[in-house]
Amino acid sequence: MKKITGSLFIAAVLFLTSLSCKKECEREATVTKVIPVSLKVNESYSSQIPQTGDADDVMQIIQQAMHFSTSKVSSVANSENSLFEYTPAPGYSGTDEVQISNVEGPHNNGNGGPHPGNCNGGKNHHGETVYIFKITVANPIAYKSVTVKSFH
Repeated sequence: MKKITGSLFIAAVLFLTSLSCKKECEREATVTKVIPVSLKVNESYSSQIPQTGDADDVMQIIQQAMHFSTSKVSSVANSENSLFEYTPAPGYSGTDEVQISNVEGPHNNGNGGPHPGNCNGGKNHHGETVYIFKITVANPIAYKSVTVKSFH
């Protein structure tokens, strides 16, 4: 009888532990924010991006631009924000797009070592925010001098 009771207790503890981990790792909704950016040829752009997710999430480029000389995300000193910087390829005019999102940072695995994510090995479980920078790089319009003659 004691063996049955002990086995049931262990089974109940394992079951409740798996439920708690499953609940902890459920994903929240994805929030998408589109940021239109207009630049002149060879002009640079930068923007601070607020921290999203939980405290250990980091902002990363998840879709890189196609026509850039600089496109990166870095930490802002003494801030939770990140900095996105973009410069188009020299002489490029046209459209470009960069997507940046919060990615789950490392966690302590309980044995003193880090592992990515919580229960599910690195998946983001605190909701995802995706910033889509839609970049338009345009040549300045060249105006031509026009002489208007009047005919009488």
